[in-house]
Amino acid sequence: MRPRDANAAVAQQRHPVKEQREEPKQAEQWRVRLLGVVVPAMRASRSSSPLGAARPRDESSAGTRHVSRRRRERRAVSDATRNHPARISPKQDIDAAHADDPHMCVDYVEDIYQHLREAERAKRPDPKYASTTQKDVNAVMRGILVDWLVEVAEEYKLSADTLYLSVGYIDRVLSVQPVARTKLQLLGVTCMLIASKYEEIYAPQVDEFCYITDNTYSREDVLLMERTVLDALEFELTQPTIKTFLRRALRAAETDAKVEFLANYLCELSLLEYDMLAFPPSVVAAASVSLALATLNHKDWSATLAHYTALESGELKECVDALRRCHGAAQKSTLSAVREKYAQVKFKCVSLIKPTTE
Repeated sequence: MRPRDANAAVAQQRHPVKEQREEPKQAEQWRVRLLGVVVPAMRASRSSSPLGAARPRDESSAGTRHVSRRRRERRAVSDATRNHPARISPKQDIDAAHADDPHMCVDYVEDIYQHLREAERAKRPDPKYASTTQKDVNAVMRGILVDWLVEVAEEYKLSADTLYLSVGYIDRVLSVQPVARTKLQLLGVTCMLIASKYEEIYAPQVDEFCYITDNTYSREDVLLMERTVLDALEFELTQPTIKTFLRRALRAAETDAKVEFLANYLCELSLLEYDMLAFPPSVVAAASVSLALATLNHKDWSATLAHYTALESGELKECVDALRRCHGAAQKSTLSAVREKYAQVKFKCVSLIKPTTE
C-alpha cells in the first residue's frame, strides 16, 4: 500500500462520523433540489464550534412570542396615553385594559367582529316577508307576539341574548315558511325554547312553555313545531344579534350607566317594530348608542366609535330617525311590556330623557 492510500485509510478510521454526516447531507441536498426548494446555507461557525451551536427552535412557542409582542405593544400605547394626555390619538384602544385576560380574546377580537358583520348579512331575514311570504300574519300580530315574549322572558328570568335570539329565529322562519295566525304563538314559544337551549344554562322545559300558553298547545304540538323551525332554519342556530354588537359599541362609547340603560331600552323597542328589519343588527346597535348619547347630552359620535362599529354618523341617520319614532310611539303604546319598560326608563333617567315626537 502506498503511503498516500495508507494515510487516507487512517483518516477514515479516525473520523468515521464525519463521513457518515457528509453522505446524508449530500443526499438531502439532492432530494431538496429535486423538490424545487431553496435551502439557505448553514452557518459554518455555529456548526463547527460546540459553544456557538444554535438551540433547536421550539415551534410551539412561536405563536406565544407573537402574542406577547402584541400585548407589549398594547401596554406601551396604554402607558403613553396615560402619561401624556395631550398625545391621545383620536382612536383609543379599548381592549388595552384587557390585554392579559384570555377570556376577552384581545388578539382576535377585530377578526371576530369582522366575521360577525359578514355573518349578519347571511342570516338576515326578509324585511318584506309580511307582504310576500305571509298571507295570514301581519306586522301588528308580530308586535303583539314579541311583546308577550318579553313578559315570558321576564317570567322565567331568561337572559337578554335569549330574547334577541328568539325574535331572530321568528323572523327567519316567517321569511321562508307561511304560518297561520293560530300557530303564531306556538311558533313564538318554540323559537324561545330553541334559543333557551342555545343560550341558557338551565333552559325551561317543554311543559313550562305549554303552561305559559295556558295549555293552548300540547307537548306534541311544541315538539312538532320544533322540527319545523329547525328545518326552516336549516339547523343554522348561530347568528349575531343586536345585543352582540351593542356590547362592543357601549364599550367604545365609554359612558355611564344611564346611556347603557337607555341604549338597551331602544334596542328592545326595535324588536317590536317590523319596519326595523330593514336595518342590520350592527346598525341598530350603533344607532341606539348614538341616540342615547344625544338624548342624554353626552359627547357626539367619536372617532373611536366610528372605528369599532365600522360606521360613520352619517350612515346612522336613517336608523336613528326610525328609533326616534319607536321611542315616541312607546309612550302611547297599549302593549303592557312596552309600558312597563318605559316606566322603568323614565324612573331611572327621569330628568334627562326628553319626549321625542316625529
